[in-house]
Amino acid sequence: MSFKGEGNVETGLTGSNATAMREKLRSKFLNSQESCQKPSVPEESLHDAAAAAESSDALQAEPLDATVEVYVDRDRLKAYVRVLPPKNGGGEINRGMLDQALSSENIIYGIEAQSLEAIAIQKRYMEKTAVAVGKPPEAGEDGEVIDCFERQKELKFKELHNGLIDFKTLNLITAVEAGTVICQIRPPGPGRPGKDVFGEAIAPPQGKAAFIPQGYNTILSSDGLQLLASETGNLVFKNNKFAIDRIFEVRGNVDNSIGNIDFPGDVQILGDVFEGFSIKAKGNVTVYGRVEGASIFSEGSILLQSGMNGMNKGELVAQGNLASNYLENCTIRIQGDIQADSIVNSNVSCNGSLLVTGKRGAILGGSCSVHQSIEAKSIGGRTNLLTTIVLGATTELISERLKVAEEIEALENSLEYLAKSLKYLETKLRSTQLTPERQKIYDAMKREKPINLLKQGRLRRRLEEINLQIDDVSSSRLKCGEIFPHTRITIGNATMTTHTLLKQCMMYYSEGEIKTIYD
Repeated sequence: MSFKGEGNVETGLTGSNATAMREKLRSKFLNSQESCQKPSVPEESLHDAAAAAESSDALQAEPLDATVEVYVDRDRLKAYVRVLPPKNGGGEINRGMLDQALSSENIIYGIEAQSLEAIAIQKRYMEKTAVAVGKPPEAGEDGEVIDCFERQKELKFKELHNGLIDFKTLNLITAVEAGTVICQIRPPGPGRPGKDVFGEAIAPPQGKAAFIPQGYNTILSSDGLQLLASETGNLVFKNNKFAIDRIFEVRGNVDNSIGNIDFPGDVQILGDVFEGFSIKAKGNVTVYGRVEGASIFSEGSILLQSGMNGMNKGELVAQGNLASNYLENCTIRIQGDIQADSIVNSNVSCNGSLLVTGKRGAILGGSCSVHQSIEAKSIGGRTNLLTTIVLGATTELISERLKVAEEIEALENSLEYLAKSLKYLETKLRSTQLTPERQKIYDAMKREKPINLLKQGRLRRRLEEINLQIDDVSSSRLKCGEIFPHTRITIGNATMTTHTLLKQCMMYYSEGEIKTIYD
């Protein structure tokens, strides 16, 4: 505790003590003269010593005013006073003496006037009283992280439109796009400064910064106030951090423990995919086990290390390529190329090329509609099972052409109606003002007409592209080691059905018919 005194200094001597001291000094002086065998002390010196002793009596008789002592805490946030009482009729404490004592110590802030008044009026002597209180600094608020996603994923079943529960959709994946806000970050507050009793500012402690749970494939915004996904994928929380898995990996099977998968990146299944489950991915899908009666949709490519038995309900749909061992009893729609060991009783639509040249290399039953070329060891079987091969115009292209043609027809009808309606309303405008309701209809039709014209132009261009793609079969080829009887082959607008076994041949379209070349 800091101590600062204020006021006169006391001698601490009484009257009787002064007389005793005088006699003692006289005796000591005489003894010292005798022991040294020096000339005797003059009488004047003895009188001077006596006079000095007598002067202490005079000092003791002088009045002493009340004295103020000032104390300040180490943190300088509180000041105290203690008043020593007056002596020998000295002056009592008063408010001016207190103010002067504080002023002399530069204490100017937080002075409590009421406490000073009480000391002065009530003559509080020898009491230590707080008379000034500073303002302590306020620490800033700690930073905070506000999550936009749950840290622990809970099992949530999807409710169907009929009120039933879809037990195959478990919502175990939190799919996020790059740039998605994962957390909002509130920085620590600066705090508020305090002021000590000397009027000087006290710097406040700043709040603690929050721990930011930044894991891999996440990034802080430029202002540091948001945690963002830097990649598209599955948002996970592990090791106390948010992270983005670009690949969703299932170490077991896709069954009731995993449910359906809908992921914005690549999917890897180390086990099997069971009947009735589906996988949707914006990236590639790789399955190391078997696929049975399931559906896989990929905006990339599909790789089946084993194969698939669709059980007449499974689907494989990809914007990229498909590679598999065996493909049986399934529906396949691939925009790229297909490579497989065998295809049995399946409906295949391929916008690229189909290569079936594995150990079996067989296409048996079903239909294969391929835009570019087909190469296989064998097509059809000895049981005369109908197998259909279409080169050039895939079923996907034919379906798209039909859909585009229908949309063009609907737009033409809409434009015709708009033209007639606008003409009628414009005729009305020449003679009279339209009602607010009709004016609103008129304005909407004028906005709709150019939009429909743009749609019509875009659809017509797409239809031309499809027709060119379907008609161009110049590069379409069918190459096969064996083609069994009862195989129907269509290239362009020409169709033929084989009735005998054909070996080591290549077929193509020329001059309106299918040509065959034998090795």
